[in-house]
Amino acid sequence: MSLIREPRFPNMQRVLWKLADRSDFIPERLWKTLFPIFRVRVQTYERQAEAFEDLELFFVRGVGAAGLQTVDELQAFFQLDSGLTTIVVTMLTTRGQISVCNGRLALTPLGWESLQAERRISYLTNEQVLLFE
Repeated sequence: MSLIREPRFPNMQRVLWKLADRSDFIPERLWKTLFPIFRVRVQTYERQAEAFEDLELFFVRGVGAAGLQTVDELQAFFQLDSGLTTIVVTMLTTRGQISVCNGRLALTPLGWESLQAERRISYLTNEQVLLFE
């Protein structure tokens, strides 16, 4: 048994080219999903608001409202170990809520928006390819 699959209609391409060469031939739809006329790529932006995890909300409040500016200050204020504090700050930095510059923490505009709404806001992009006849 061969692993190479034979084409289902081997002469179909040749027949279609011969028909297309005729000037009196008016094509009709054969397979609408196989021969789209327009292919449009659409990119959408979605604003998503989810509930914060408890520690994330406390850290965002600590940086935004209480003015805590370093990981050590967050660790001392919330009485957490350094590993957990670093993990939560890294997650907030990755999600775009907090920025770190020269060891100082600051809320990003997205972080301020999330703090005001008290929900983790993120912007997602999605890309779709639409086929039209």
